[in-house]
Amino acid sequence: MPLEAWSPGLSSRLDLNLRLGKISAINMSYKIEISGGKALPVIICDQCGGRIENLKDGNALWLETVTKGRDKPRLYDLSHTHKRCNDQFEAANPAESDQHWMSHELPDDLFLLLKNVGYNAKSAARRFRQT
Repeated sequence: MPLEAWSPGLSSRLDLNLRLGKISAINMSYKIEISGGKALPVIICDQCGGRIENLKDGNALWLETVTKGRDKPRLYDLSHTHKRCNDQFEAANPAESDQHWMSHELPDDLFLLLKNVGYNAKSAARRFRQT
């Protein structure tokens, strides 16, 4: 994709990856919104740049390299889209021959993230009420 065709939307960070002479763009979809004196995290669609307002409307996607066996953990860049933007995002960021797009629905992705970092909802609620 030529540089002139990029449209990063509202993203504040643009990660550039050189893949076999092609440049692809993956945006950073977590942002902080300052509202009423509070800093509130929000998720932005990496395709249209709009805020994902409802968990049911979002997906988390990553471009996974096809490998034989899954003997060691691998890290991949994570993107977020509205479900209605998913196909357009994948078409704009095509997989190479040894890759394929994988996804979680946004509620499942956030649950797994919180579980993975040892999140305790009761403790977090107490801390939040104290601020």
